This record gives sequence, C-alpha cells and structure tokens, in this order.
Amino acid sequence: MSARPLIDVPPLDALGHPWRRRILAHLAGGPLPVSELHDRLPMSRASVTRHLRTLMDADLIEGCQLECGKVAVRLCPAGFRTASQAIGLLGGLKD
Repeated sequence: MSARPLIDVPPLDALGHPWRRRILAHLAGGPLPVSELHDRLPMSRASVTRHLRTLMDADLIEGCQLECGKVAVRLCPAGFRTASQAIGLLGGLKD
C-alpha cells in the first residue's frame, strides 16, 4: 500500500459509485456472462462496460470463461483485501 493509504486506493474509489456496487451485488452469487449483466442493468452497454473496466482496474472483478464458453466476470478477492486493509487503518484513529 502506498504512503498515502487512504488517498490512493483504487478499490475504494471504484466502490464509491452506486452502479458499481450494484454490479458487485449481482456478482456476489457467482460469475455472470457479461451479456447477462448488460441485460440486467438499466443502462447502456457502453456504461456497463465502462463500470466493468473500472472494477477490473481496481482488481475487484476479473474475467473468466464459463464451461459453456461464454466470457464472464467474477469477484476478485485481491481488491477487496486491499480495500479492507485501507479501511482497517481507520480503526487506529483517535477520538
């Protein structure tokens, strides 16, 4: 983690958007084809794709391939660990 642990944390930045949190909620049940996420969310395909890219860049999701051969995305623990560590630093703050 950087010297500025609560300033430069891409997963925290990515979690700040309600649509990205909604995407993560859909993925909490397991991997989903990208096309299914497009169908589930009431926004343009381009917007969904942009949010997916942000979540991937923050290591909150990763691409995978389902047994049927479809391209899918799933949650990626690494980004959540990074966010959790950054939030954990707040536990040491004094009143």
